[in-house]
Amino acid sequence: MRQYERKVCRMKKTFAAVLILLAPAIAFAQTAVVDGISWEFTVDEGWALLGSSPYSAPAVPVTVEGEIKIPAFLDGHPVGVIGDWAFYGCDKITNVTIPSGVAVIGLGAFYGCSSLAGISIPDSIASIGIGAFYGCTSLTGVRLPAGLSVIADETFCGCSKLSEVQLPVGLKRIEERAFYGCGALKAISVPDSVSHIGAYAFCACTSLKQALLPASVQTVEEGAFCGCYALEEAVMPPAVPVVGNYAFYRCGELKKISLPENTAAIGSWAFFDCSKLASIELPESVCDIGENAFKGCSALESVALPQNVTEIGPAAFEDCSALKSVVIPANVRIIEGETFYGCSSLTNAAIPSGVAIIGPRAFYGCRSLASIDLPQSVMILGEGAFNVCTSLAEIAIPTQVRGIETRTFYGCSSLESVRLPPRLAYIGERAFAGCAKLKAIELPSGLVEIGSQAFSACKSLECIEIPKSVTTIGEGAFNACEKLGEGERFSCSYEL
Repeated sequence: MRQYERKVCRMKKTFAAVLILLAPAIAFAQTAVVDGISWEFTVDEGWALLGSSPYSAPAVPVTVEGEIKIPAFLDGHPVGVIGDWAFYGCDKITNVTIPSGVAVIGLGAFYGCSSLAGISIPDSIASIGIGAFYGCTSLTGVRLPAGLSVIADETFCGCSKLSEVQLPVGLKRIEERAFYGCGALKAISVPDSVSHIGAYAFCACTSLKQALLPASVQTVEEGAFCGCYALEEAVMPPAVPVVGNYAFYRCGELKKISLPENTAAIGSWAFFDCSKLASIELPESVCDIGENAFKGCSALESVALPQNVTEIGPAAFEDCSALKSVVIPANVRIIEGETFYGCSSLTNAAIPSGVAIIGPRAFYGCRSLASIDLPQSVMILGEGAFNVCTSLAEIAIPTQVRGIETRTFYGCSSLESVRLPPRLAYIGERAFAGCAKLKAIELPSGLVEIGSQAFSACKSLECIEIPKSVTTIGEGAFNACEKLGEGERFSCSYEL
């Protein structure tokens, strides 16, 4: 499930693909020595492009170290472009000054310059390529040029010491994984000109405390702030109708989230493991809550599900161990598997008429759930649906249910009263095993099968009448039912 952790930066694939496509256009290299440093460059229409070609040797020897100043001219040609991969592998450079007049910083230009602590970027720069500063692990701060409109994919990916970034007014887009893994970044001011924030743009910025997005933002892609462990507050802009998949995945310090009134959907894993999120107000416009959306929100005590909700994904509230009450909206037809798994404080769950399926392990481990009213619309109770609901005292199975699946009420140690539907055909393996307070149960006349260990360890079970319709009784069906007498004696209406 850790999709954002499986997303990797694809710089070398891009490099190889572009190399093949553009190899015929490579110009002949020239060399000039300035201040004792040998510079490799090519010339195009009078402008110098740093690097012997976009994809081969770097602009300077990789042994160059310390602070360098890029020349404004090379052999009389103004430097206009820092070429793709121009300083790739120059891991001893500590500071770079770029002269005014340079317009482009190319793809991966400073990729892996692990000692680069500072860089001066002039306002003449209009474009910075994909992964330009990828893996510059010593870079602490950067001011981006006034004319920059796009921060490209992976521009600062893995800049683990980057603590200060000044974004220009007029910036339009922050692309995919632009600041991924900038673990020292504590704050960032997104200008109100930005309209797009790409997937995983700020993922794993583990020191970031706020994500206050301006109203100008129209799209926020999946995982934008996932793994921001220190994030305490987030505001989603009004034009964004969906909280994307993995949006705040494992933001363990998140306490406050503001959603716009037009929010339509909460994506899968959106708030997974936000363990300090105690409450959230879902707008009435919400109609879809994705799988694992609030899984592991262990401080979440209450959530009002809007009546427009029609879909609640599997495990949406799994391990919300502080959740006490929930009202399922009237338009929901399926309570998916593991939806409330491990909600150990849940005392009340209101299920509306119209729900047809309660999925596998939907209420598994809801140890405080003392009672639950199942509407007559329910046709299927999934495997382990109420497994280990240790406070559940009584249950009436709706009339349309044809089978009690494996472990449906396994370990419901307080269960005293069970009413089975008249047309029940089978009781699955361990369906009522460990229901230690169950004294009696009336099996319907059309029952055909009782699974293995179906009633094992029902220590209070005193009598049970097996109807003539039963053709199969599984091994150990009544094992350890001490009050039935030695072995497996019970009242039968026919000879087994």
